[in-house]
Order: sequence, then C-alpha cells, then structure tokens
Amino acid sequence: MKHMLLLLLITTFISCSKEEPTNTNANQSIVESISDVDGNIYNGIKIGDQVWLGSNLKTSKYNDGTPITELAGNEEWDDADDNWSSARCIYDNDYSLKSTHGFLYNFWAVSATYNGNKNICPIGYKIPSIEDWGKLSLFLDPNGTGGNNIAGGALKVTGTNYWRDPNADATNETGFSAIPSGDRSGSSGSFDDLDRKANFWSSSSELPDSGGGRAYWVSLSFGNGELLFPVPKTKGMGFNCRCIKN
Repeated sequence: MKHMLLLLLITTFISCSKEEPTNTNANQSIVESISDVDGNIYNGIKIGDQVWLGSNLKTSKYNDGTPITELAGNEEWDDADDNWSSARCIYDNDYSLKSTHGFLYNFWAVSATYNGNKNICPIGYKIPSIEDWGKLSLFLDPNGTGGNNIAGGALKVTGTNYWRDPNADATNETGFSAIPSGDRSGSSGSFDDLDRKANFWSSSSELPDSGGGRAYWVSLSFGNGELLFPVPKTKGMGFNCRCIKN
C-alpha cells in the first residue's frame, strides 16, 4: 500500500511539472484576481507601488469584446504588418503552450493609437509605457541604469523547466513569474527564442505615431539577470504582453 501511495505521489508530481508557474515567495504580494473578457484568470501582483499581471496575457479579444485576428501563416502575419493590422498567434501555432506562455501580439494589436482606441488588457489595466517598465526596473535595482541592472532576476521563474540553462540570477522574488515565450518576426513570420527570452511590449513608440516607425519593448534572457531595454523594434513583431493597473 505504501509503495502504491508513493507511486501515486511521484506520478502526480511529474504530471504537474509543466503547469502554469507559480511562486510562493513570502515577498510576493497578490492583491487581487482579475478576469479578462475570455474568462482567463490572472493574479494582480504588487511590486513597489505598481500592480502587474502575474502571467502573460491570453485574451483573444479586446475588453469590449472585439475579436483580435489570429494569424497562423507566415505570409499573412507579414501582410498584417504591411497593412498596420492587429494580429495575435501562439508560438509555433502550438496551442499546448497557451496556458503557460499566452499569445504573441503585434504592436498594431497592442497600441490604442492603431487599434481603434481599444484596450487589450482587462478592465482597469493597460499596456505599460516604457516609463512604467523603467520605474519597475529602478524599484528592483535602484542603482541600475537602462540595461545595466540586476532587476530581471527578480522577475524570472527559477530553474530550467522553462528557461534554458543557466537561467542566470533568477529568483522570482516578485512573483512576476516571467517565462521565455519567444517571439515572431514581423517580416518573415518565423518564430524564435523559445526557452531563451521573454519579450514584452510597452505602449510607447517612436514618433510619428501616425504610422511606421518602431516600438519600445523590454526583454529578459536566460544568460543574465538584467531587465533589458533594447532598441525599438518593428511594430510587426510578435511579443507577449503584461498589463499594469491604471
């Protein structure tokens, strides 16, 4: 009987090893539970005086119920960028990744400037500006500047269940629970960087906002503990979204 119970416990552990990452660190502050228009549930995580979603956005609709077009093919993904059209996808079109990794969205879907003044986030939340990301970085590393900081380690899920080895400096002490969900090229439509990078849009873009130009984003890497602020990318890229409370 004891052997059977032990086997059951081991089997249960293995079957749960790839569930949505959670964090039980005492420094984590879950302040609320939020639902998007699709019924996906997120924890609201307080970090400093900001409240962030504790997992990647998974919605297929804006919070007014308007659908966001899902595009699987590479050519149609590229066409969406050419036409400044909103689009979303799952990495490598693999729906087994949705519950943990969420959707990748192009900037046209994310920005109210281009999507008809719609909000992709749950009611009461918004896409963070690059200044919001900067404030988060400074709270986690007051001595850091730009990409020269150690803020990223506090945001990354620990271990190598999701991240490629060595997943440097990861502590997830904030409960932000970032996992490397990769990206999608805005030109070729190809997927890349799964298990290596977590990339998130900001709401900020280069002027002029009337079209063209590039948009700002942030990135976490398996190889270091920094919250990186890379040069702006084309708005057709597919990145994840984390929302921040208004």
